[in-house]
Amino acid sequence: MRASGDQIAQFFEGLAMLALVLERKGELNLRDFPLVEKLGPNDVRIRMRTVGICGSDVHYYTHGYIGKFIVREPMILGHEVLAKLLKLGVMLEV
Repeated sequence: MRASGDQIAQFFEGLAMLALVLERKGELNLRDFPLVEKLGPNDVRIRMRTVGICGSDVHYYTHGYIGKFIVREPMILGHEVLAKLLKLGVMLEV
């Protein structure tokens, strides 16, 4: 699965986020998600550098469920991240 040139350009310009979406058991798609421009007072904006998937993600992909949780609608995979902090909401401090 490869990102298109437009997807990569939008990602690096900070206009969109690429996410790996599990559509259903055994089916993945790389999708664009537009970024919300307004940053809330308790929010942070980060630029993702690397995202990993864990054993749970692989299990969802291969089996479509874990325990009682069944993938019934698209789900974004990946939650092990390395990111750069870009901006803090006005109520936050480092």
